Amino acid sequence: MMRAGKTQTRQRGVALITALLILAIATTAAAFLVQQLNLSIRRSGNIINSNQTYLYALGAETLAIIGLNEDAKDNKIDSYDDIWSMEFDPFPVEDGAGFIYVKVSDLQARFNVNNLIKDGRQDTVSIERFRRLLTLYDIDPEVCNAVIDWIDTDIDTQGTYGAEDDYYMGLEPPYRAANRKLTSVSELRQVRGLDTAEHFHKLVQQLIALPERTAINVNFAGYEIQYAIIGDVQKAMQAVRHSQFMLEQTQAGAEEQPTDLLEISEPATNEHVLQRPFITPSAESVIPYNDIDDYIARNNLQEDIKTNKVSKEDLSPNSRYFLVLGESELDRGRTSIKSVLHRDANGKIYILSRTLGDL
Repeated sequence: MMRAGKTQTRQRGVALITALLILAIATTAAAFLVQQLNLSIRRSGNIINSNQTYLYALGAETLAIIGLNEDAKDNKIDSYDDIWSMEFDPFPVEDGAGFIYVKVSDLQARFNVNNLIKDGRQDTVSIERFRRLLTLYDIDPEVCNAVIDWIDTDIDTQGTYGAEDDYYMGLEPPYRAANRKLTSVSELRQVRGLDTAEHFHKLVQQLIALPERTAINVNFAGYEIQYAIIGDVQKAMQAVRHSQFMLEQTQAGAEEQPTDLLEISEPATNEHVLQRPFITPSAESVIPYNDIDDYIARNNLQEDIKTNKVSKEDLSPNSRYFLVLGESELDRGRTSIKSVLHRDANGKIYILSRTLGDL
C-alpha cells in the first residue's frame, strides 16, 4: 500500500508538471499570437495611412494643375506674382491629424542641358551660357565639350575634354557615351570632367534635362542663370527678380548677411563665385519683366545685344515646364512625390513624370 501511494503521488506530480508546461506553452503561444496580431494591425494601419497620404499627395499635384490652368487664363507671363509660385504653409486634413503641402517651381528657371544641341548641331549661344555656368563652380569650361559629346549623335570628339566611347570604354567599369538627349541631369555624373567635379552637386541644382528645346524664364532665373545669360556679375545681380514675399524675407535677414556687393568679383579673376551673393532687392526688382525687350531695357543690355555679348535667343517671360512637390502626412504615414508638368500653348497640363525620389 505504501508503494502504491508513492506511485500515485509521483504520477500526480508528473501530471502537475505536464499541466504547467502546457500552460506555459499556451501562454507563450498566446502572447506570440497577440504580438503578431498587433503587428498585423499596425502593418495594415501603416499601409492604409501610406495609401491615404499618397492620394493626398496626388491631390496636391491636382491642386497645382488647377492653379497653373487658372494662371494661363489670367495672364501671359509667369513670375513670382503668380499665386501658383507662392509658398504657403501646409494645410491640415483629417481634423488636424495630418497635413498636405504643395510647392510649384519653374523648371525653365534652370539651364536646359539639351539646348546645347539644336537641330543636330551645336548651339553657340547655349554653349557660351553653359561655359559661364561651369566657371561659377570652379569647373573647367572645356568640360562643355564632353557634355556635347555625351548628347550628340556622332562619335567625333570635340576639342579639349571631348570624350566618346573610346574614352569611357577604358574606364573601370567601362561604359558607353549616351549619344542622345539627357533624360535626367544625374546622368552628367558619368561625363568626363564632371565625374570628379568637386562642386557638381551645386552645379546640378542649376540644370534640368527637358525633352524639347526650352527658353529660360528671366522672371524666375536666379543669379547663377542670369550670369550665364549676361556674363557680368553686377548686371546679373540687378537682373534677378524678387516677389514681395522674398523682398520682405530678405529685408528681415539683411542684418544677418551683410555681404558687400562690390566684393563679388568676376570668375575671370580666378576668384570663383561658388557662394550665391546676397542681393538686396529694390522696389524695381519686385516688378516682373513683361517681355524680353523690357528685360533688356531695364538691365541696360542694349549695347551688349549690339556687340553680341548677350543674346535674346531662348529667353522668355513665361514657362511651359514646372516641378510640383507634393507632401502629405497622416498618423505614421508620410509621402513625398515630385511631378514634372508640361503646359501647352492652350493652357492644357500634361504630367510628364512622377517619382517618389529625386528627379
